[in-house]
Amino acid sequence: MKRFKLFILAIAAVAFSCEEQLEIPPVDSLDAGSVFETVDDLEVGMNGLYALFDPEDIIRHSSIFTDQTKIGADNGGQQVTLHNWIVDPGSNSGGIWGNHYATVALSNRIIEAAEAITPETGDETTRYNRIIAEAQTWRAYAHFILLAAYAPDYDAATLGVPYVKEVVVLQQPARNTVGECFAEIKADLAAANASLPANGVDRWSQDAVTALLARVALYEGDNATALNLSSALVTSYPLADRTQYVEAFQDLSNTEMIFKMVKTQADAPRSGGIWYFTGTGGAFIEMSKGFYDIIDPADVRSDVLIDQANTDDAQNLHFIGKYLGKDGFNFLNDYKIFRSGEMQLIRAEAQAKSGDLNGAAASVKALRDARYGAAQALPNYPNLAAAITDILVERRLELGFEGHRWLDIKRTNSITLFGLQRDTADCGGGGTPCNLDINDQRWAIAIPAAEIDANPNMVQNPGY
Repeated sequence: MKRFKLFILAIAAVAFSCEEQLEIPPVDSLDAGSVFETVDDLEVGMNGLYALFDPEDIIRHSSIFTDQTKIGADNGGQQVTLHNWIVDPGSNSGGIWGNHYATVALSNRIIEAAEAITPETGDETTRYNRIIAEAQTWRAYAHFILLAAYAPDYDAATLGVPYVKEVVVLQQPARNTVGECFAEIKADLAAANASLPANGVDRWSQDAVTALLARVALYEGDNATALNLSSALVTSYPLADRTQYVEAFQDLSNTEMIFKMVKTQADAPRSGGIWYFTGTGGAFIEMSKGFYDIIDPADVRSDVLIDQANTDDAQNLHFIGKYLGKDGFNFLNDYKIFRSGEMQLIRAEAQAKSGDLNGAAASVKALRDARYGAAQALPNYPNLAAAITDILVERRLELGFEGHRWLDIKRTNSITLFGLQRDTADCGGGGTPCNLDINDQRWAIAIPAAEIDANPNMVQNPGY
């Protein structure tokens, strides 16, 4: 019987990432009971899970694949295939798949091992329950990103990804539908929620679960839930003022932060390495001219999105300012997973899709008021398409280089009726394409060829 390559690679990634904390035996004999024997062992495994998960692949794809970036002046061929929309089963298809299924694999291993462990004290019981809840939440979040990336669309009947809730070595799972994946994600989060702390920015919490559920509801089309959950979080996590906003992205403040992945100097790769050579500082990928041109200098987000010190518009040099570094370490910053700026925009989008166009306009205005530090004009939304188009512009500014742009266009193009449209200054030369139609198969990544070859139950996405 062929092995399911996904999980062999996943276990290898886990072993590599956790080699200092866990003694991982060969895959064929991997036994959770021999690795995790106490609650302290489970805690070490959970710390390894936080270290293992890396948002880099989804951020890379969402920025380099879209209209956010252009080929940089120091490019020597880095990421050119992805920027040119070459996405097939043999190239640019496995990064998100491998990292997120590695997260699923370790989550399942922790959950399975916990079944054989009995906490001995009240404190151990609390930690034990929290660890299981964190593993369930990581499993849900990893599957959500996989679903968002590999599902052709978010209709309930469309093929999604395999939702895996057991330790897999020889099994060959088939793809669940999108609807089944959404149901499993919500079931995992419901099971986890009560055992998590109420809040806390550097670990999963009940507030972070609420934020994830708001995002899930938006993708699923459950506008009532998206509106209710995002509104509650906006109340609990007020929007930052202009100073706090800049400090938050310099990792000097946690204002607006619901959940973030804290990065230290021991972590590699560094966040800014998605676009920069972290040794020399040269940029192989830059901000697109089209994106640069829509950023108002009076908007405080310009100070975060743009590396102002090195950007020279006259020389067509536009450097990305997110993840420039902290504590004296270049290009090292925390990844912001959920924050109230996103919740405000989820709220606006859910209002618009529920028919409350005036409410959507007021929500967008509130965000702009905060980012400009002064009252801004109330947007006018004559219809849903106009509202969603404007909200996408705001999401492009607010969530730039955080892993959203590609998925935002993908999930709303049935309303806006546009796909990817790069500025003419950023495409056309050197074979760089300008327009990606809304019906193009590349809105969904190809299932990696190795998965198709190893698992006869795995079905490839249409068009590949």
